[in-house]
Amino acid sequence: DGRIESFNPTAFAGFPGVQNVGLGSPAWSPDGTKLAWYIAGNIGESGDYEAAVAVFDLAAETAVILHPYKNLGRGGWFAAPVWSPDGRWLAFNVEAEDFAQNGVWVAAADGSEEHFLGGLGGNWLVWRPDSRYLIYSVWNLAEQEDVVLMADKETWTAVPLDLPSGAGVMYWAAEGETAASPPQVNCLDPQSDDNVGTLVENGRTATYANPVLGVELTAAGSLCVIEPDYLFDQYGFTLADPDNWGGALLSVDWLYQSEPEQLESIVQQTIANYPELTVQRESITIDGSEGLMLWPLPGTEATTQIYLRANGRLYHLIFWSAPLDEQAQTLLDGLRLIEPTQSLDSLNLPPARP
Repeated sequence: DGRIESFNPTAFAGFPGVQNVGLGSPAWSPDGTKLAWYIAGNIGESGDYEAAVAVFDLAAETAVILHPYKNLGRGGWFAAPVWSPDGRWLAFNVEAEDFAQNGVWVAAADGSEEHFLGGLGGNWLVWRPDSRYLIYSVWNLAEQEDVVLMADKETWTAVPLDLPSGAGVMYWAAEGETAASPPQVNCLDPQSDDNVGTLVENGRTATYANPVLGVELTAAGSLCVIEPDYLFDQYGFTLADPDNWGGALLSVDWLYQSEPEQLESIVQQTIANYPELTVQRESITIDGSEGLMLWPLPGTEATTQIYLRANGRLYHLIFWSAPLDEQAQTLLDGLRLIEPTQSLDSLNLPPARP
């Protein structure tokens, strides 16, 4: 009905005593009576900084916390948890300090049970309309590619689907239903006065330049750039593919809480976080600046990540392909480092972690 109301999680019975709480990626239940959020903060009695999924019953004013865990500190939020059509289950991704927990989880919305479906990645969380099956993809370490699986909720065992290499499942239509259109992605409007960066398109190429970040990107065609609404432990932008359900192609961030001299230690820690992966490491030069490139690393799908020293800063780049495919290499070739001319403080972004 157009009303806007504030949301206070601490007003819900069952919400733990959380310090420095942050919420992100909300998802409405199919009947509109509940709201699921990723949450992060000093949850529970231990006081440790943890992440979880919280389910808020708006009518009963109660909350249920699903699968709290010590998160790896990926920066930003996962895509929203995915409700089963009957409203009984939530499927979501976990990136925990404990490598054995990483992957896809399914939990009952009332908190009565949870099941680990395994795998790195966890892309394409898609339920069958009757809520019987869940399709998702995981990263196959041996084959170095995504594998699409289907889990049966009767046993929560999964079997691989015979799909072409690199294929995924975006939507499961009900009988007689046509496939859904991709969701609207909030790409940067070149004409908006609220943008931090400038986006110039001439039909053949598009160039995005961010004066706070100190980075410029030029690519063929058009660019779907997403700027952050909140301030996390890093600041930057994400390049999305609106024709692929808003899937990320590239993120470029300034690790403003870290120093350039920490590059080697951060790289070593990143590799150590994934003892079961054979992470490749290679030196790289971008627009005259030196960095280190790592692959494959987990994400919603396998990623290539670059840590780069430039402008007296430490940058973190993520490409959603491993190793770099032709599209990712083209984007990398279009990156330029420019002199930052605007301060981060001038943006007055609200903190993601109050």
